[in-house]
Amino acid sequence: MADDVTIDPDGIYLISAAARLLGVSASTLRDLERRGKIEGTRTPGGQRRFTGSALLQLRAESNRVHPRTPRPAADSTATDPDAKTRQAWLGQVMAQAQRALPADTPAEIRLRLGADVERALGHFGPTSPGDAVEPLVKSLV
Repeated sequence: MADDVTIDPDGIYLISAAARLLGVSASTLRDLERRGKIEGTRTPGGQRRFTGSALLQLRAESNRVHPRTPRPAADSTATDPDAKTRQAWLGQVMAQAQRALPADTPAEIRLRLGADVERALGHFGPTSPGDAVEPLVKSLV
Protein backbone atom coordinates (compact mmCIF):
# COMPACT_ATOMS: atom_id res chain seq x y z
CA MET A 1 0.00 0.00 0.00
CA ALA A 2 1.20 3.49 -0.82
CA ASP A 3 3.12 5.17 2.01
CA ASP A 4 4.17 8.39 0.33
CA VAL A 5 0.78 10.17 0.46
CA THR A 6 -0.69 12.11 3.34
CA ILE A 7 -4.01 10.98 4.76
CA ASP A 8 -5.94 13.35 7.02
CA PRO A 9 -7.03 11.25 10.05
CA ASP A 10 -10.14 13.44 10.39
CA GLY A 11 -11.02 13.31 6.70
CA ILE A 12 -13.79 11.29 5.08
CA TYR A 13 -12.97 9.80 1.69
CA LEU A 14 -14.92 8.45 -1.27
CA ILE A 15 -13.99 4.88 -2.16
CA SER A 16 -12.10 6.01 -5.26
CA ALA A 17 -10.03 8.52 -3.29
CA ALA A 18 -9.43 6.06 -0.44
CA ALA A 19 -8.29 3.40 -2.88
CA ARG A 20 -5.94 5.85 -4.60
CA LEU A 21 -4.47 6.93 -1.24
CA LEU A 22 -3.83 3.31 -0.28
CA GLY A 23 -2.52 2.37 -3.70
CA VAL A 24 -5.14 -0.33 -4.30
CA SER A 25 -8.14 -0.66 -6.58
CA ALA A 26 -11.66 0.21 -5.47
CA SER A 27 -12.66 -3.45 -5.80
CA THR A 28 -9.80 -4.45 -3.49
CA LEU A 29 -10.99 -1.90 -0.95
CA ARG A 30 -14.56 -3.25 -1.19
CA ASP A 31 -13.19 -6.75 -0.63
CA LEU A 32 -11.17 -5.60 2.39
CA GLU A 33 -14.33 -4.06 3.83
CA ARG A 34 -16.32 -7.28 3.26
CA ARG A 35 -13.61 -9.27 5.02
CA GLY A 36 -13.65 -6.88 7.98
CA LYS A 37 -10.14 -5.50 7.43
CA ILE A 38 -11.44 -1.93 7.23
CA GLU A 39 -14.63 -0.33 8.42
CA GLY A 40 -16.58 2.00 6.19
CA THR A 41 -19.88 3.81 6.36
CA ARG A 42 -22.62 4.24 3.80
CA THR A 43 -24.40 7.35 2.67
CA PRO A 44 -28.22 7.25 2.43
CA GLY A 45 -27.65 6.54 -1.27
CA GLY A 46 -25.54 3.48 -0.45
CA GLN A 47 -22.13 4.89 -1.40
CA ARG A 48 -19.13 3.87 0.70
CA ARG A 49 -17.16 6.38 2.73
CA PHE A 50 -13.97 5.72 4.70
CA THR A 51 -12.49 7.78 7.51
CA GLY A 52 -8.88 8.83 7.30
CA SER A 53 -8.17 7.12 10.62
CA ALA A 54 -9.49 3.78 9.23
CA LEU A 55 -7.26 4.20 6.17
CA LEU A 56 -4.22 4.94 8.34
CA GLN A 57 -4.97 1.92 10.53
CA LEU A 58 -5.24 -0.36 7.49
CA ARG A 59 -1.99 1.03 6.09
CA ALA A 60 -0.22 0.44 9.42
CA GLU A 61 -1.50 -3.15 9.60
CA SER A 62 -0.40 -3.85 6.04
CA ASN A 63 3.11 -2.57 6.81
CA ARG A 64 3.58 -4.92 9.76
CA VAL A 65 5.78 -7.91 9.09
CA HIS A 66 3.74 -11.09 9.26
CA PRO A 67 5.53 -14.40 9.77
CA ARG A 68 5.14 -16.59 6.75
CA THR A 69 4.16 -20.19 7.01
CA PRO A 70 5.91 -22.48 4.58
CA ARG A 71 3.76 -23.59 1.70
CA PRO A 72 3.44 -27.25 0.86
CA ALA A 73 5.45 -28.51 -2.08
CA ALA A 74 3.93 -27.74 -5.47
CA ASP A 75 3.19 -31.41 -6.07
CA SER A 76 1.89 -32.63 -2.72
CA THR A 77 0.53 -35.75 -4.43
CA ALA A 78 4.09 -37.07 -4.71
CA THR A 79 4.29 -37.65 -0.96
CA ASP A 80 0.67 -37.85 0.23
CA PRO A 81 -0.99 -41.21 -0.49
CA ASP A 82 -4.45 -39.78 0.24
CA ALA A 83 -3.88 -37.06 -2.34
CA LYS A 84 -2.79 -39.67 -4.90
CA THR A 85 -5.92 -41.70 -4.22
CA ARG A 86 -8.11 -38.61 -4.55
CA GLN A 87 -6.42 -37.58 -7.82
CA ALA A 88 -6.93 -41.06 -9.27
CA TRP A 89 -10.59 -41.01 -8.23
CA LEU A 90 -11.10 -37.52 -9.70
CA GLY A 91 -9.47 -38.70 -12.92
CA GLN A 92 -11.96 -41.56 -13.20
CA VAL A 93 -14.94 -39.29 -12.50
CA MET A 94 -13.71 -36.72 -15.03
CA ALA A 95 -13.14 -39.39 -17.66
CA GLN A 96 -16.69 -40.63 -17.12
CA ALA A 97 -18.02 -37.07 -17.50
CA GLN A 98 -15.95 -36.53 -20.66
CA ARG A 99 -17.32 -39.73 -22.21
CA ALA A 100 -20.85 -38.44 -21.65
CA LEU A 101 -20.17 -35.45 -23.91
CA PRO A 102 -20.80 -35.68 -27.67
CA ALA A 103 -17.69 -36.56 -29.67
CA ASP A 104 -17.63 -33.18 -31.44
CA THR A 105 -17.61 -31.13 -28.20
CA PRO A 106 -14.96 -28.37 -28.44
CA ALA A 107 -11.85 -28.69 -26.30
CA GLU A 108 -12.67 -25.46 -24.45
CA ILE A 109 -15.92 -26.96 -23.15
CA ARG A 110 -14.18 -30.22 -22.24
CA LEU A 111 -11.58 -28.30 -20.21
CA ARG A 112 -14.28 -26.23 -18.51
CA LEU A 113 -16.18 -29.41 -17.63
CA GLY A 114 -13.05 -30.87 -16.04
CA ALA A 115 -12.57 -27.76 -13.90
CA ASP A 116 -16.27 -27.66 -12.96
CA VAL A 117 -16.25 -31.33 -11.94
CA GLU A 118 -13.14 -30.86 -9.80
CA ARG A 119 -14.62 -27.78 -8.10
CA ALA A 120 -18.03 -29.41 -7.54
CA LEU A 121 -16.47 -32.50 -5.98
CA GLY A 122 -14.38 -30.49 -3.52
CA HIS A 123 -16.25 -31.93 -0.51
CA PHE A 124 -16.45 -35.45 -1.90
CA GLY A 125 -13.79 -38.11 -1.99
CA PRO A 126 -13.07 -41.66 -3.13
CA THR A 127 -15.16 -43.04 -0.26
CA SER A 128 -18.20 -40.90 -1.12
CA PRO A 129 -21.29 -42.87 -2.16
CA GLY A 130 -21.76 -43.04 -5.93
CA ASP A 131 -25.43 -42.07 -5.65
CA ALA A 132 -24.34 -38.70 -4.23
CA VAL A 133 -21.61 -38.02 -6.80
CA GLU A 134 -23.22 -39.34 -9.98
CA PRO A 135 -26.21 -36.91 -10.12
CA LEU A 136 -23.89 -33.98 -9.47
CA VAL A 137 -21.61 -34.97 -12.35
CA LYS A 138 -24.58 -35.57 -14.66
CA SER A 139 -25.94 -32.10 -13.87
CA LEU A 140 -22.62 -30.59 -14.95
CA VAL A 141 -22.54 -32.51 -18.22
